[in-house]
Amino acid sequence: MYAIPEPLPDIGVTVIAQRILSEVNVGIPFAVNSFNRQLLFCTVRIETVGVGSKGSGTGFIYSASHDGNTVTPVLVTNKHVLAGSERCTVFFIQGDEEAPHLDKPAVGYGTACNPGPWVGHPDPGIDVAVMPLGPVINDLIAAGRRPFYRTIPPSACPPEDALGNLDVAEPVTFVGYPNNLYDSAHNTPIIRQGATATPIQLDWNGLPQFLIDASVFPGSSGSPVFTTLRTSYFSGNSIQLGANTPYFLGIVAAVYQRQATGEIVLAASQPRVLYNDMIHLGIVYKWTSIEEAVDEMCRKYGLTRTRLNDAPESAAEISEETPAGEV
Repeated sequence: MYAIPEPLPDIGVTVIAQRILSEVNVGIPFAVNSFNRQLLFCTVRIETVGVGSKGSGTGFIYSASHDGNTVTPVLVTNKHVLAGSERCTVFFIQGDEEAPHLDKPAVGYGTACNPGPWVGHPDPGIDVAVMPLGPVINDLIAAGRRPFYRTIPPSACPPEDALGNLDVAEPVTFVGYPNNLYDSAHNTPIIRQGATATPIQLDWNGLPQFLIDASVFPGSSGSPVFTTLRTSYFSGNSIQLGANTPYFLGIVAAVYQRQATGEIVLAASQPRVLYNDMIHLGIVYKWTSIEEAVDEMCRKYGLTRTRLNDAPESAAEISEETPAGEV
């Protein structure tokens, strides 16, 4: 059973808005001016430590509105990334209000796992955990180590009309740190692609999941998954034309494996050994599970969730189109 931690104070502090520029003049030039480039800054690397064990995984930053006009960043990962660990360290890319500083080392922030600030999805069988990130961001800013990040807003989740237009075998993009692999010079994650392997509209095996046909490895757990509604698609008996619209679909949780038999050749015998072979089918919990986990977090901390239509916008949110200047 995943332990529900005690609340942290000062959850509702609004983080200072951040801006996107068409050109970055600090350190290494890198324009954060497209949807895909923003994906590099919506994840964090998680390293865990337990009794005689170490692990790693991916987390991403979601945004939750509550109590009217307060927007709180929320860190999302899987329960199993934290299970059995005593502490975890979350690593951010440094930056200022305008740009990432890709020439600086990552900044880490340590927190307890069990107990700690994490809140698990109320269903023990749903592998999603969240924690309020506002206190962490504010502590880092106060220490002069401001992180540069982008949040995934609830408005990025597909509405009912768009969900109906998503086809089978849709292309998907997911971001993370497979096998704890990342660009150690710039601290940026790995972006990978695949396709939906089961219809998004259907719950795989009766659970709020779907499968993706992609190379998913340990460390990718907690990766956010996106798709883009194509410029042209069928709606009924007609073809609809329009701009490509990206949507947030959910969180990578696991990968299917098959147990295969191999052989090790010795001098006088050939003993057989068993090993796990990836079959490149990843399990993704849908965006609805993240929303439910955030609702549970708000209940635990005594916050009143502001629903999507009433939610204020945040300048740190990922946007479909990112023009030069402030957003």
